[in-house]
Amino acid sequence: MINRKNKFLHEELNEIVESYRGFRGMIKWVLLIALIMMVNSGCRSLSPSAMMDDYFERVMASIASQEDAELVRQGIPTLILFLDASLAGSPDDPKLLLTTATAYTTYAQAFLNSEDDMKRAAVLYGRARQYGFRLLRQRKFFAGTFTGSLDDFEKALMQCKKMDVPDLYVTGNAWLGWILSQPDSMEALDELPKVMAMMQRVLVLDNEYADGGVHLMYGIYYAIRPPGAGRDLKKSRKHFRRAMTLAGNDNQFSRVIYAEFYLTAVGDEKLFDQVLNDVINSREAIKKNRSNALINAIARERAGKLLDNREDYF
Repeated sequence: MINRKNKFLHEELNEIVESYRGFRGMIKWVLLIALIMMVNSGCRSLSPSAMMDDYFERVMASIASQEDAELVRQGIPTLILFLDASLAGSPDDPKLLLTTATAYTTYAQAFLNSEDDMKRAAVLYGRARQYGFRLLRQRKFFAGTFTGSLDDFEKALMQCKKMDVPDLYVTGNAWLGWILSQPDSMEALDELPKVMAMMQRVLVLDNEYADGGVHLMYGIYYAIRPPGAGRDLKKSRKHFRRAMTLAGNDNQFSRVIYAEFYLTAVGDEKLFDQVLNDVINSREAIKKNRSNALINAIARERAGKLLDNREDYF
């Protein structure tokens, strides 16, 4: 039974490898936004020591409240260097491992997204992935499962509780980024079932985590799969609607992703225009909420580009 299951997963990956090239192009934004929302929902859990609680809370809050993405791009590398230096002195500190993995993944997802950046992105995602593995291996039931069978890995995941969601989520993000930044590597793609199993466990344990970021990922996942090879627009719509509900009116990014992937898949041009124009016109209505300034600035920029290139979708 195990062999049949693994054979099926391998064949499925070969069939849909091209769809993951497209998935790579957009998922970086989804995971970036989800990571920012994760920080907003629990900054204090990301600091390496009690003395640094206020510092990291202010840094992460500042990143999320910036509308200038270039300022964030220039600032995050300094934070990464500081975190790496701190980690050298405390290599097994779980909070520091989580923070560092988050910083590496956020930077790669936000700013290393062109074809020319893929080799560098794979290196940074790879480092974040290893930090995540080191973090999860502190739970004895994960020992050996990252290189073992999918069945053993899923058994380990079943032992995780809600309190483990932040570690699972960040590790899954880093791992997925590492895979999607090297789409020509079947060795990397063969690890995708474990990542999806990890995200499925997050979905079961706490689907509201990080404003429902895992729902955005699944909404895209089911929309971009090829017909006959896993596409399910009903499931896609369900996940997108849940993500938009959890994000609320102060976070417009899930609406942009919904328009780009679901509404184009079903060919609803009228609603596509309506949703994206509403996002562009939302600035004044939500300007008082600075905690989502970066998310919404990116959302408005993306909405404008989609409208300018609407002929590519319909």
